[in-house]
Amino acid sequence: MSREIELKLLVEPAQKEAVLALCQQLAGNAPTVMVLANSYFDTPDLQLRHFDIGLRIRQREQQREQTVKLAGEVTAGIHSRPEYNCDITADTPDLTLFDDSIWPTQFPLATIQAQLQCLFQTNFTRHRWQLPSGQGCIELVFDEGWVIAGARQQQICEIELEVQGGELTDALRTARVFMTAVGAQLGSLSKAARGYLLAGLSQLQPLAPLRCSTHFMQRHPPSGIYQGVATALNHWQHHDTCLREAPSEVALQGVATGLEWCAHSVQLLGSLDTQLLPLGQRLAHYQHQFAQLAARQDVAGAVQLRGALDYQLILLDVAALLQQPPDERLQRAYVVQISEFVERVLTQQTTGVQWCDGNVQLPASTTYGNELRQQLAQCQNEQQAQLLLRHVRQRWYATLAAADLLQQLSLTDMLEHLTATADALIEEALAWLYPRYCERYGTPRTECGSAMPLWVIGMGKLGGRELNFSSDIDVIFCYPEQGVSDHERRPLENSVFFTRLAQGLVGLLDTITADGRVFRVDLRLRPFGQSGPLVASLSALESYYQEQGRDWERYAMVKARLIGADRAMQQPLQQLLRPFVYRRYIDFSAIDALRKMKSLITQETRRQGYEWNIKLGPGGIREIEFIAQAFQLIRGGQQRQLQTHSLYQAYQALAEQGLLAPEAVQELLDCYQVLRKIEHVLQQLNDEQTQQLPTDPQLQRRVSLALHQPWPAVERLVKATMATVHQHFMQVIGQPDERDEEAGAYQLLWQDMVEDETALAVLMESNVAAPEAEQIWQTIRQLRAEVRRRSSGPRGRQAMARLVPLLLEELMQLEQPEQVVMRVVHVLQKIMTRTAYVELLVENQGARQQLIKLCQASAWLTKQLAQYPLLLDELIDPQHLYDLPQLTDYPAQLDEYLMRLPEQELELQMDALRQARQVLQLKIAAADISGGLPLMKVSDHLSYLAEAMIAKVVHLAWHQLTERHGQPPGRDANNMGFAVFAYGKLGGLELSYSSDLDLVFITDSDYQGETDGVKPIEVQQFYLRLAQRILHLFTARTMIGSLYDVDMRLRPSGNAGLLVTRLTTFASYLTEDAWTWELQALVRARAIFGHPDLVNALAALRVDQLCQRRDEETLQQEVITMRDKMRSHQASHDPSSDEHVKQAKGGMTDLEFLVQYLVLRFAKEYPSLTQYSDNVRILEQCAGNGLFSEAQAQQLIDAYLAEREVAHQLALENAGKVGDDHLAMHRQAVQQAWRVWLGDHSA
Repeated sequence: MSREIELKLLVEPAQKEAVLALCQQLAGNAPTVMVLANSYFDTPDLQLRHFDIGLRIRQREQQREQTVKLAGEVTAGIHSRPEYNCDITADTPDLTLFDDSIWPTQFPLATIQAQLQCLFQTNFTRHRWQLPSGQGCIELVFDEGWVIAGARQQQICEIELEVQGGELTDALRTARVFMTAVGAQLGSLSKAARGYLLAGLSQLQPLAPLRCSTHFMQRHPPSGIYQGVATALNHWQHHDTCLREAPSEVALQGVATGLEWCAHSVQLLGSLDTQLLPLGQRLAHYQHQFAQLAARQDVAGAVQLRGALDYQLILLDVAALLQQPPDERLQRAYVVQISEFVERVLTQQTTGVQWCDGNVQLPASTTYGNELRQQLAQCQNEQQAQLLLRHVRQRWYATLAAADLLQQLSLTDMLEHLTATADALIEEALAWLYPRYCERYGTPRTECGSAMPLWVIGMGKLGGRELNFSSDIDVIFCYPEQGVSDHERRPLENSVFFTRLAQGLVGLLDTITADGRVFRVDLRLRPFGQSGPLVASLSALESYYQEQGRDWERYAMVKARLIGADRAMQQPLQQLLRPFVYRRYIDFSAIDALRKMKSLITQETRRQGYEWNIKLGPGGIREIEFIAQAFQLIRGGQQRQLQTHSLYQAYQALAEQGLLAPEAVQELLDCYQVLRKIEHVLQQLNDEQTQQLPTDPQLQRRVSLALHQPWPAVERLVKATMATVHQHFMQVIGQPDERDEEAGAYQLLWQDMVEDETALAVLMESNVAAPEAEQIWQTIRQLRAEVRRRSSGPRGRQAMARLVPLLLEELMQLEQPEQVVMRVVHVLQKIMTRTAYVELLVENQGARQQLIKLCQASAWLTKQLAQYPLLLDELIDPQHLYDLPQLTDYPAQLDEYLMRLPEQELELQMDALRQARQVLQLKIAAADISGGLPLMKVSDHLSYLAEAMIAKVVHLAWHQLTERHGQPPGRDANNMGFAVFAYGKLGGLELSYSSDLDLVFITDSDYQGETDGVKPIEVQQFYLRLAQRILHLFTARTMIGSLYDVDMRLRPSGNAGLLVTRLTTFASYLTEDAWTWELQALVRARAIFGHPDLVNALAALRVDQLCQRRDEETLQQEVITMRDKMRSHQASHDPSSDEHVKQAKGGMTDLEFLVQYLVLRFAKEYPSLTQYSDNVRILEQCAGNGLFSEAQAQQLIDAYLAEREVAHQLALENAGKVGDDHLAMHRQAVQQAWRVWLGDHSA
């Protein structure tokens, strides 16, 4: 084989004599003249042309020579291609005469041989000279003749300068002479190419517009820095040929574009080599002229301009540039111009990058570990090891960056080197640390006594051996089994030992020093993420992935591999992970998980404005990886070929298995190569982990220089590549679920891998201040960790993953969301394992809105919802929630809860009543917080509900007791001889949400006799058991809570007294034994249950007792003394009691004491003061009886309502104090009234 390198020049036939004379002058002798007849062969369907192979038989006199020319290249008239020759006797070719090794892969030799036919001929006379050059010569020939194809023919008149062991520069110099002397022009079409054109077997067509190029993907040592020029020249020269052979506007535009690119590339290089600046200026001159001609569509002017000598000489000069490999100085300048990182390393380590024979000197990828091991052996402490690791990493990566930018490495070679260096740095750092930790803490050993290793599981690109240039490393640490180290005095548990060892390794690699770091070590992929232990045993890993592994972790584990482990060592890990990652069945659920993951990435890139992120943006590297991983997870369990760490191998398997069309696979891999190469360039700029195209013009210029094309072309290339990828991605993955988009960027907050910085940014974009954002984020993160610990299965976790972002979407619209977030989260913590309630909130926006509204309004309501999740059912229909019953409808409401329950099922009935109380109380609260119910009405509803509940409980207790013991003589359910007498807030119709019930049980029955049942008991015993049963039903606590707390201390003799008091005894006690404070309590008392006769009797008794004449001075002193005792008691328990709404001077309690005093003092004279038991109407009666003026009474009523309103709101917020002073005016009015009636003492 010989490699033909020749320069072809075209001349006008009229210049023949001038050409011959000049050739003879240059050679100094006469030519050798020969007549050559050449026949060119191919199959009818041009299979040889398809392989870019030329086949001819050349006849000179009676000798025939068979020649094959294989694929080559043409650069501005310089033709270079392999050529094979052999003698032949026949007129038709015999391909078998050539060695089989010359043919391309899968070349159908026999088929082509059988179909060969002559297509055209080139017959010409050749004049040949030899010009001395270097160690050989330049063969100078002048050919004149014809290309003949059937009846058509075209004249040949051309000069060829073939380098035969000589110097190409001599050939170029000679060409310049011919171009200057006889107007020769560079010719890019060979005689064979012209023959195909003449025969109509090919067409000289303009190339596609040069919008962008991927030539930087190819290896071009050692002339990689000129590849932008070469690409531009190829486009320019092709269209120059088109302009000469078949002038057109398209050809003109192609010349203008090629010149533009060429000028741009040469000008960029001019900053490295000033000798190129004049050439760049000349190119820019012609680029401007051709651009103007193209704008005017002046094809004729372009044809004329291309004939200019200087134009032709520029083509030759550019071609000459490409034939001169750049020296080390220029290569170094080129790399440093692009990469600040390499420049920084070379400044610190002048021999950090080595050149040899025009190439960067690279070690074999298998030698990194040995080199590092030898150097680490010299380190005495961790500081020295840290320094060494950083310097070695910088040197290795600067060398790789230089080689990559100079196009010495293919992408796969680069990935191999990057992975090998990372593996070496991790392995050798760990190997250096391990014996030192064993010396310090003892050696952890297996059951058989061998030292136990720390395993480092490489994840992501590290695991897949596809690391990028400035990648962080995702790792998981694990160890074989539990145990303890063999330290004699202080053995450590294996978990502690390996945790410390892992921390030490992370410190060696990730600690930022003055020399930077080795790698950013990301440990978030470990079980339980950031909240999980740093290391785990193999059995703990297995347990975690079997029980709690999530879909995204399946994707992550596709690439998991043990760093530095051989196939045998990898086996246990793969056996552990395989059932989790690869299902035995075809698992299409993996598509939904991937779609969700991609939607989250899209949300983040959209939020960050990452339009030009070549990894995470639509159509980025991540989508190419997702496509492969989706098929791996869906079908990998059945098709083992897909169980691979390598993206390349996965795609190869997809094509082989017919899961993706080979064309689609190739297109995706081509896109992957382009995006990964650009990713490396972006990171090599300054050794930064970025996949974002820069917006800074200086950075764009450096990327443009590395990719050998103008910046707009880079953007077009990226955009087109990502569009292609995204189209394939959508065909495989499909459209995202609309539900995945509904919560926007807040979905990111529920992802384990989200950075704190990102989460806080998402929150602060919602106009939340930084401290509050931090508080909210901590709350969400703790909830997320708790959900993982208290697993409710995949369905529950998925529901929570949807619910939390949806709630945050609405919560973040609040003016101050942080407190409400904590309250809502409190509810979620209680219901997270009850998937039905979580799904209820997911599917019902109205329910979510009501939950937020109630939590925002009240801490007490939040506690109720958290404690009794069944209340969430009431949030489904907001209209129903706010549909409040009439006061008299509560008994009927309770009947609805009980109507379907059998009477004998007391426990079910009581649970129904508890649920009814909570639901109806929630309705009252909802109306309350919405502003639709004044405070007095709230108390009325709560009081009427309590009365209805008491009636139901008494009847249930009566029924249960009479079923067993029968009824007392003359009594039945309609006349039980039993009444409930209410004191305090219920008696005064001022009940609040959390009030207990102050009750006294009264009977007017005769205690003589027994009940009439199967098991009769004494009547007194019957009523005692009835009271006990009532109290039990009220206070028994179940999962649904209790009904009410009941306080019986106001009965005669207090806790020492009987639970049920006879009416006569009660009257006697009030008359003879009651303390003044008990009579005060009677002011706010009323009968709320019982037969009308007994109720009326109790009312009369109350009036009679309140209307007794009392000594004014004694009464006044006793009321004041009781108030002082109460205040002292409160102060002893809470020194700040003065700030309590109720207990403050001039507060609610003072006003209540004042009202009670006035009733006890003046009821004898004004019996109407006993008509009501609530303070407001008693004050109105005081005014009506002249004790106050109307204005004074209204002042006190306003004060009381204001105090109650504050107390009510504080109760809703679970607080007991008020810190503001807006009640001061009201308290002054109370204090003034106190002084009028009770003197200056106390109030």
